[in-house]
Amino acid sequence: MHPQFRSKVMFACFTAETSFSFASAGDHTDTPSCCAERNLLAAWVARASRAGVPRHQVVHWVRRKAGGSITVWRHLADGSLGVSVPCVVCKAALARFDLRVTCMVAPGQWYCGRLTEPGAPTAKATSAQRRFKFKS
Repeated sequence: MHPQFRSKVMFACFTAETSFSFASAGDHTDTPSCCAERNLLAAWVARASRAGVPRHQVVHWVRRKAGGSITVWRHLADGSLGVSVPCVVCKAALARFDLRVTCMVAPGQWYCGRLTEPGAPTAKATSAQRRFKFKS
């Protein structure tokens, strides 16, 4: 078992066809407008809303129920793991929830920590984010 997989950890995965997020919130399809990480967080926010959690307590509730970590990986067409650094918008969402992120920054090299810490990988803008001039 890999050290990055701990108990009570959220998982988000990209593939060519679909994107999966595991944390008892179900699987989510990857859409052009939203990454797996944000789909997973949106599912947990919706779950908190259905549970009657006040808006100012949602972040604390999600961290308590889902855990304080998220592991992101991406499958390439040949079945190997690809670089899975979160995009600019996902980085902001993960920083809002103050989650520890485990992602692959280079083939065979994993990063584990908060994206706001020094030494964190820089977020890479998607093509749509580059068009709208998002800054990383």
